[in-house]
Amino acid sequence: MGSKTRKDAFDMERIGLLKRWVRRPRFWLLLMVGGIILLFQVLQLQAYLRDSKELRLADTGVKLGLVDGRLMVTSIGNRTSEGDPTPANLAGIEEGDHVLSVSQANGERLFITGMYGSQRAFTTLKYNSPWTLFVGRPSGEFSEREFRLEVPPVTEPIAPPLLTVQVVCLRILLPLLCLGTGLFIGLTRIENSKAFLAALLFFACAFASPASYGILPHGLAEARLLLAAAMFSSWSYLFMRFFLLFPSPSPLDRRFPDLKVLLGAFPVVFAVWNTFWSYTQGISYARFHRLLLAWGWFDIILDLIFVALFLVGFLSLILNIQANRNKDNIRRLFLLLAGSLGLLPALISG
Repeated sequence: MGSKTRKDAFDMERIGLLKRWVRRPRFWLLLMVGGIILLFQVLQLQAYLRDSKELRLADTGVKLGLVDGRLMVTSIGNRTSEGDPTPANLAGIEEGDHVLSVSQANGERLFITGMYGSQRAFTTLKYNSPWTLFVGRPSGEFSEREFRLEVPPVTEPIAPPLLTVQVVCLRILLPLLCLGTGLFIGLTRIENSKAFLAALLFFACAFASPASYGILPHGLAEARLLLAAAMFSSWSYLFMRFFLLFPSPSPLDRRFPDLKVLLGAFPVVFAVWNTFWSYTQGISYARFHRLLLAWGWFDIILDLIFVALFLVGFLSLILNIQANRNKDNIRRLFLLLAGSLGLLPALISG
């Protein structure tokens, strides 16, 4: 009878805890953001696995690069590893060709103006199937002539590599680890504002590198861009704010208590800029080139501020370690310092 009473009391306590959870907006915010991040990670993985099985442009002997806002052929491989002429060589592709569009055999012509068009066009190419490359070559001082080049098929490799170690670690495992950790911390201590801040910080870490592998459909691609820009842009600010306050206000926060409030506008400005910057590159290489020439200095300043907020967070963490007298807190802070330093490779790769 006693054990049943204790079990009933435990069940009532769990029900009461769940009711307190669902009444808090934080609970629904964490579930909603966490669920959206998980959805996009799954979609990105599916897209990458699908696109990785398609023809890789490097297999044809072509290397592309941006030159003055145009997608250009920067180099041509003349021979394959077996010593045969490369498909690019056989097709007559030349270094310096301006890439205009591509078409699969019996397929529509896909024009390339920006990164989105480039990704969608080249992921339509198939192994064991010829395709057509349309390029522009100089014809006079200010004009170019269009050439249609037929590229012979490339034999599909027996076992094409699907996932590299970098993709597995930085694009799959790290985001999932950050997402799970953030949900665990935020939901188990839903009433703690610092735990909520830590959960958002781990969510931001899931977008440590906002670059998109694989192609998402229209609508989903733009939604992912908005979410990635928002989370990535707030990463350094959340990092700084958390260590200004955890486990107690740091000496830096006590000396400059308004610092975190004044810098709160930065992630908003940076998110808007990153969205505009990435979207412009996605729709038009030419527009992005003009944007880079006119406003590249502004992007550099924002990047420096982004890094500076991380440095403020590290400084606050170090000052907290020095000022703390509690051995358990010092041990936790050292673990946090080691974990934070371990995220630096993701920041550099991003």
